[in-house]
Amino acid sequence: MIDLADVAALLRANRTTLDLDYLNHWAYGMKADEVLARVWKEAFFPKN
Repeated sequence: MIDLADVAALLRANRTTLDLDYLNHWAYGMKADEVLARVWKEAFFPKN
């Protein structure tokens, strides 16, 4: 099992090769688009 911090790390590590259209389509289909948006924000716009 992975948590949101793990997902954020995976997004950061693979950002240059992500297929964002596919990722968004998948997240929307799984009704996880809000979670993806939250993790994306955590991964690339962290609070300091």
